[in-house]
Amino acid sequence: MKKRTVGLLLVLLSGAVLGSMPELVALCKAQGANNALLLLFRFGALALLTLPAALRGGGLGASLRRHFGVLAFLSLTEGLTPILLYAAYGHLPTGLVMTLHFLYPMVVAVLCFLFFREKLSRAKLLCLALCLCGVFLTVDLTGGRGDAFGVAAALLSALTYGAYIVRLNKAEMRDVPPLRLAFFVGAGCFVVCLFYAAVTGGFSAVPEVTPAGWLCLTAAGILIAAGGALLMILGTRLTDAQTAAVASTSEPLASILLGVLFLHEPMDLRIALGCLLILAAVVLLARQNAREQKQK
Repeated sequence: MKKRTVGLLLVLLSGAVLGSMPELVALCKAQGANNALLLLFRFGALALLTLPAALRGGGLGASLRRHFGVLAFLSLTEGLTPILLYAAYGHLPTGLVMTLHFLYPMVVAVLCFLFFREKLSRAKLLCLALCLCGVFLTVDLTGGRGDAFGVAAALLSALTYGAYIVRLNKAEMRDVPPLRLAFFVGAGCFVVCLFYAAVTGGFSAVPEVTPAGWLCLTAAGILIAAGGALLMILGTRLTDAQTAAVASTSEPLASILLGVLFLHEPMDLRIALGCLLILAAVVLLARQNAREQKQK
């Protein structure tokens, strides 16, 4: 199987895992946890799971010094993205936050065009349009208009995540193994979220977390770290930034399907059409990847 195809599949799987995050977050919060603790467990788990691989072969300190600027940028943008999303959820309907956040494939395309002079093929433009249409159809926009702060936070999350994907794909770090890179990013994001928890008083919830809550936090952190962030890093390294951005819109599709299956949420014609559009975009994207691979 070609590397680009493997990368596409890994990004799709990452989106599917991250699509289950709302259910995991709700389960943890029901046991007394808060956003700051969820983020610390998420990125802490990523760092711990990848630490053994990062230490293998030595040279950890040398890699950190050589790529410190890029790693700091990746940690800041990846760490800020969920912080901004959770902030937006407190001010906007969930559907509107999803819609604004999943504009980030457009951010990736614009950044690649502006800074790397990459041309957008017609096929990728079509996939991008289909994905955006599908996201708008599948999200719930009936919860109210929200406020300016929520809109700004959601839009900024699209900007930070788009910048993260582009920098991750374009960074001259081929000498850094993917698992070592994942460790650096996880540890950096943990520091960002540690600062966030300290500033916002996130540790005040610690006495309120039940024993079941600590188990939920651990399980959610491992699942999101191993099945979400790690797969995204591996997938993005194997494909291009624009493809990764479009393919990762499988996350809202997974959210809709999990909601129907486990939360008994309704599946109407509008939602079904949105899911079909996203699936059509993924199929077209895979075919485009195969054509590009044959031409090289």
